[in-house]
Amino acid sequence: MMKKFTVVMVATAALSLSATVAEAVKPATGGSSTYKDQEVSVSNVGNQPVITVQNLSVSNHINDLNLQPSGNSIQVKLKGDVECGGVLFENYKEKIGTSFREGRLGVGTEQTAYWDVQAGSSSNINKSSHTVTKTLNVPVNAFNGTAHEINAVDVILQKAAQHAGGEADYLRQDRNIYVQIPVRFQAECQKYTRLKIAKETIIEAGGDYLVDTKMINVRIAYKGDADLIGKAKLNAQLGGNLPNQFQVGEQAFKLVSADFMPNIPHYYGKCIPAKNPKIRVNYKMSGDKSGVMDFRIVSGANFYQAYGTYYEELGIMKNPKLAGKNGHFDFHFPLIEILSDPKYSYMAIANNKNHQHQMKLQARYTPQLGQPTAWKDMDVATFRHRCVPQTVAPLGGGGSVSFDNNGGTKPLGKKLSIPSTSKPPRRAN
Repeated sequence: MMKKFTVVMVATAALSLSATVAEAVKPATGGSSTYKDQEVSVSNVGNQPVITVQNLSVSNHINDLNLQPSGNSIQVKLKGDVECGGVLFENYKEKIGTSFREGRLGVGTEQTAYWDVQAGSSSNINKSSHTVTKTLNVPVNAFNGTAHEINAVDVILQKAAQHAGGEADYLRQDRNIYVQIPVRFQAECQKYTRLKIAKETIIEAGGDYLVDTKMINVRIAYKGDADLIGKAKLNAQLGGNLPNQFQVGEQAFKLVSADFMPNIPHYYGKCIPAKNPKIRVNYKMSGDKSGVMDFRIVSGANFYQAYGTYYEELGIMKNPKLAGKNGHFDFHFPLIEILSDPKYSYMAIANNKNHQHQMKLQARYTPQLGQPTAWKDMDVATFRHRCVPQTVAPLGGGGSVSFDNNGGTKPLGKKLSIPSTSKPPRRAN
């Protein structure tokens, strides 16, 4: 069943300004309406996502166990549906309503998208509904740092440790374990006024964000190793979470993984922004001794001319035994610097065009008393920005008031309604 929403106007402190603007766009009487309830839904229409895990060790002994997943992504086929409302009012002078602008399919909660892709867009004010089906390859690391993190190897080892017949007995047979993840469809509905005599369309910069989420199962398929031998408890591959593990000597420092935050804070607003967007990088370490890490974020395979190095974070010294195995640092994407550079001036035009900047995270580390490793690619993510036109809206009495959009909107909860007085209209002929 689709989720239904009712449009709610958000009150503002500037009551006199709101009343003036409302009077300026008040529709004439004697019109008609075909407006529908706003609805949105998402569903999994494909096969159940699967993560396969198997033992890759050349040894048959449980002490040498080396469980690894077969890939770093899961395949999910999703369907999204949305009804934005349609025509609220129409007569011979004007038509007022809400139409579909953009959809995004992916994974995450109603408040936060862990990872998503564009799933349709339209500039046609007569298109009020949209249906889309996409097969997505969702990176498993998109769930890192969230309440729905998927660590398939840890799940298998935990089950094996709890098995009454012993770990080796459990791991000799095929096993299926199920975990759940949230999938989501988000749709942006734009509010418009079509002036028929002037042949002009006014579209508000901002609108209604409709979001639906569902929990779906992911199957962790463990391929049993029939030749596995040994009765000992599992070793430290589980990361120290279980009792009665084998004890090993002190381990050298190692940077295990590093990745961008799951929900990149894209920018949709005026050119140039007041401040650069902040992005977080998470990393995991192992070992009992200190080490030094270097990170850099460089431009990847962009659609545009390569910018070079976006950011460097050098000389981070940590001891996982003392500081813990998880860490992070924040950096500011240099959007102001890029848009201020003459060679990127074509991206600083307020034309509502989306621009994408691929970021590649690279890292190296130096163990205590050791040599630095080579730079290694750790993760890739895309930062998007869109310059929204800043316009002047006419008021009664021949005056005018300028609106300034200081940033993009972020979906909070099931729906975010934005008043016309807090977001400027944009005009398109």
